Amino acid sequence: MFSKSVNTNYPLKFIRLDPINGVKAFDCGDQDLNDFILRRAPEFQKYLLSVSYACVDVDDASKVYAYCSLAKTDCRFLTVDAYLKAVPFYEKNGFRFMNAEDDDPHTRLMYFDLIDLVA
Repeated sequence: MFSKSVNTNYPLKFIRLDPINGVKAFDCGDQDLNDFILRRAPEFQKYLLSVSYACVDVDDASKVYAYCSLAKTDCRFLTVDAYLKAVPFYEKNGFRFMNAEDDDPHTRLMYFDLIDLVA
């Protein structure tokens, strides 16, 4: 299992989810995002369409604070359309803005360079 500690005041780590032992409880307030990680992500992973990672409590991996899913291709960058209220969380964890001209009233396009995890 992949695990990487994150730089926050909270004891968090990223773990790679597997299709059998996926996320059992998650509610971010967005039904589409909740439905994906709870029901669809395991199936996507089972059929090799994507792989999902969760940001969890170091002491209790059932406490999921955030997640991301990546298409099963070679990639280096993780991107997210971050809700404006979630931007500080992503910034704290090393995500950067894709461009300064992004003026969407609901989200900001951000990225994380995965090379930072292996460097």
